[in-house]
Amino acid sequence: MLPRPFIRSGLFLGTLVSIFSVACQDTREKEKNVFAQDTVVATEESPNARILPEPLRQGVRTSGAPSENSVHGQGNPGGARTQPTRLRKREKPSHWPLTESLSEDSLKSGVGAGFELRLRSSWPLSKKSIEHAEQNIALWPSLRIRLLREVPERAARMHLLFSGKAFPFAEGASLLSRADRLGYLLLWPDHRSYRIVPQGALASLFSERRVDRVPFVEPIVKKLEKGERLKRETQRIEIRTSVGVVRMEMALVEELPYAAPLVCSTLLEFIRVRGTPELCPQGHLPIEFVVDWPNEERFSLEVISLKPLKKMQLSQFRSPPALPLFKRGELPPFAGFLFSEKDRYQVFPLSHVQEAPLAVAPATEGDDAPLKDDVPRPASPPDKRPRNQIILQNSTDRGLVVQLNRVPFIWLEPGEKRPIYVSSGEIHYSARDFFGEKIFDEQTVLSPGRVRFGPPERESVSTRK
Repeated sequence: MLPRPFIRSGLFLGTLVSIFSVACQDTREKEKNVFAQDTVVATEESPNARILPEPLRQGVRTSGAPSENSVHGQGNPGGARTQPTRLRKREKPSHWPLTESLSEDSLKSGVGAGFELRLRSSWPLSKKSIEHAEQNIALWPSLRIRLLREVPERAARMHLLFSGKAFPFAEGASLLSRADRLGYLLLWPDHRSYRIVPQGALASLFSERRVDRVPFVEPIVKKLEKGERLKRETQRIEIRTSVGVVRMEMALVEELPYAAPLVCSTLLEFIRVRGTPELCPQGHLPIEFVVDWPNEERFSLEVISLKPLKKMQLSQFRSPPALPLFKRGELPPFAGFLFSEKDRYQVFPLSHVQEAPLAVAPATEGDDAPLKDDVPRPASPPDKRPRNQIILQNSTDRGLVVQLNRVPFIWLEPGEKRPIYVSSGEIHYSARDFFGEKIFDEQTVLSPGRVRFGPPERESVSTRK
């Protein structure tokens, strides 16, 4: 028989080993649940989870200079006490090279978790949708955005797809961005060709179909009231700039700490404002974005759906894409028409036939006045234009979307003229630039005729809201 002190020591050591084994197993199970690649990272409540950072006090100017973590959700706005554990180490975002092809993306094939949201713009002079070929075709432009959550092996990513009939890109083009890079990839419809869009060039890309960087402007930020939308708490802010006034409402989406600011930074580029942690805090996703221009026109985007996705194909976020083709200085081919040729002649009152010109030119003032000594009046020169021709002309310095009978028809470059041939003598037309800063109200033209958008300016300023 063993001595009693020895037995007591053995029991004590055995108890310690058992406790330690259970604790280790419990810890491993927690780590497995918390740090799985595509599960939501559990963190302690951050002081920024319910309010915007302190720099958004009323009337406070935010610096336009980039900081180490100033773009696309980098950094910790407001000085949060805790950080999500085991996320990818945040590093200073770098610019995409503009003149050379990108090296192969390390993103592996497979699936990942994130969210999909749809932002729709409101175009008052256009129908919201039309019925064609037994389908309902949405006309108002919208953005379908897929956000891939950040995990240890990869940075947060965004894939932005265009929907509707108003974008100056070929159907199927899209934008890619990453939390560890500054700028965007413009992806061709073939999902292989691409070019780099540098930071600060989105405004010119959408309004002029040019990749020109413009300087950022300094914003003055005012914190507005809180709210609730999509069953989530929201915060509204107002951003005043020399370009326009923005009211943005953001919802807290804790599952997207670094992906949500990608959307915020993208939208702010539309008004030439740099996305910073103060304006685009972690996990805050814009669900409404309204710009009031100085001429009282308006541009707006509003979330119409927001849903989590557990299995998104990682291949759609690769930058560059698989089998890449670098297109330095190019843009996706685009003929300007917003419908295919087949659909165009069914949706609009167009004709393939150029009808015979009018016999004589339209009468001008004074043609009926009698001539001295009854000398025969010379015949008016014939009008050589086809009688069903209408010439569309853009005399502005920006691209315009021309609408016929309240349906987007064609994108006209600055200074461009485009003849069309109609099957009816009367056409209703209007035009606007993509961001709604310049809008030409609806009018009527008879064929043959000419429609010129530009100087002289329209007589009244629209007050639509």
